[in-house]
Amino acid sequence: MTSCRPSPRGAASSASGPARTPAGVEQLIGEVDYVRRLVGVEHVGIDTDMAGLASSSIPTYREFAPLPGVLLARGFSEADTRRVLGGNFLRLFETVTEG
Repeated sequence: MTSCRPSPRGAASSASGPARTPAGVEQLIGEVDYVRRLVGVEHVGIDTDMAGLASSSIPTYREFAPLPGVLLARGFSEADTRRVLGGNFLRLFETVTEG
């Protein structure tokens, strides 16, 4: 991932301004932020496997689109945003498959 900046193409807008972030995304990022503060960003990731999320407030992959922008708006750095959105998983996967 080269940049975590939200794409203007992906942002919905109207005459009254940009669309609001879905409540489920805000809740998810709040939980991510809580865990980040509790154990550190190196131990946080967002699983994109929808199995087990049937009752989730994020019912489809479409709701994942605003995640980078919301993380950045919450004060996550670009590096930390990359970690949460897959970098930590890749680091862990590489570690456990070496060997």
